[in-house]
Amino acid sequence: MPSAPPRICPRCRGKITGPRCTTCHQPWQGSAWTGGSTRRWRKVRAEQLARHPICQAPNCTHLAREVDHIKNRTAGGYLYDPANLQSLCTPHHDEKTKAEAQAAR
Repeated sequence: MPSAPPRICPRCRGKITGPRCTTCHQPWQGSAWTGGSTRRWRKVRAEQLARHPICQAPNCTHLAREVDHIKNRTAGGYLYDPANLQSLCTPHHDEKTKAEAQAAR
């Protein structure tokens, strides 16, 4: 049975052999749902947002829309541990994610 030819990454124009380009997408990159589109994650996420519907960043009163891992998963943080989760509004989540990405470089 013939295999499909490798795909080409639209960013770097390199060959993609897996689900993502390993040059453009590092393991720590991705959306909040990366590796977490399971029923278990959706349940844990919904429980976290129900417990803490307001952003947990200091002095923020916005509605939380993101569930963030306090200790990054690539740094050893556990995916489903409620003690490792915090509810954040989108701007605070983006700010934290950007800071983590810069620190990883």
